[in-house]
Amino acid sequence: MHQKLFIIVAAGLCLLALLVEVGADSIIPAQVPTAAEVSATLLKGASKSDAHIDLEELAKKQTPTPPGLAIRYLALYDGLLFASLGLMALGGVLSAAPKTHIRIQNIALLVTSLIDVILSFMLALLAFAALLAMVALFLAAPFGTIAYLVAFGFFDVGRATTVLSIAVVLKIAMVVLVVLAGQLNRRLLVRLGISLVLCLLVSFLQAFPPTFLVSILDALAAIVVAVIALVMAIPVLVGSIVGVVKSLRA
Repeated sequence: MHQKLFIIVAAGLCLLALLVEVGADSIIPAQVPTAAEVSATLLKGASKSDAHIDLEELAKKQTPTPPGLAIRYLALYDGLLFASLGLMALGGVLSAAPKTHIRIQNIALLVTSLIDVILSFMLALLAFAALLAMVALFLAAPFGTIAYLVAFGFFDVGRATTVLSIAVVLKIAMVVLVVLAGQLNRRLLVRLGISLVLCLLVSFLQAFPPTFLVSILDALAAIVVAVIALVMAIPVLVGSIVGVVKSLRA
């Protein structure tokens, strides 16, 4: 009974982490850059002679920006992970009807993995396009560089770090609960480990570069996350299709 409860709680924590990633915009209030921050960023990324703009006016026009692409993209991977944990929790409830559980599992994984494959592919392309656009702007000195700094140079690293820290704590708790439940399935533990590593990777890529370059590294992190989610979802999709076909023939 305790083992089933651990899995149910782990699935709940996975859902919570997923909601944290998807709703990153509203968890921590965004900070609008001040005129001093705008000035400092412009002078770091462009020559002083190019910074002949009204800094006070620019600061007022800056809108609170969400903490990048990569945090939301983590939901691509964690959505499939939640489906797996949720189905395991459901298996404990339907232990008296294993055939029913297998059919539900195959159909649920088919739908989830198909959506995940489509979204991961499309969003990877969008992140790649965003990365190319930002790099092109940044390298097109002087006016392109200034346009990049105005649009992407004020990444809210502190806010993003807070969101990622919450997600990391939740995922560590998930790993502990899965181990306590006796679910030492190597594939599941690897998936949990990858989810945790992706959070740490995004956090690292957002933390080490200068603030005005974080948006570029964040887009790169988003591409990595989307590709890994796609690679992990394809085998699940194929396996679920085979499972559904077998269920229909049975």
